[in-house]
Amino acid sequence: MASSGTNLEIKNINVTYISTKTDKYDNTICYFKVTDKNAPVKLKPILAQECEECKVPLWKTEDGEYMLKVKQRYAPTLLNPDTTLTVKLTFKYYCMNKDDTLLQGYYTIMNVISKSEN
Repeated sequence: MASSGTNLEIKNINVTYISTKTDKYDNTICYFKVTDKNAPVKLKPILAQECEECKVPLWKTEDGEYMLKVKQRYAPTLLNPDTTLTVKLTFKYYCMNKDDTLLQGYYTIMNVISKSEN
């Protein structure tokens, strides 16, 4: 279960832009593949938060690759398919009540890291 109010940061992780789609709530979502060779270690803090009651915007595919979804407003702009980026991921915790159901999880804010920050 998620720690109440805990935000998580993952710095210097490599991702590749895959596509952008609109979900059933009219949110524009960008999808990225995590291409960092140390992904399992770097992603461990956010993966540890995943449970039935707490949703995270990251999942492991059948091929063992990690995929990440980011709302377009929190993703870099002007992306072309197969663009590889080094980014900082900030996973922001949310908790709200909707129709007497507790909704909790994380959403992602992605910032490109410039070469001078490495």
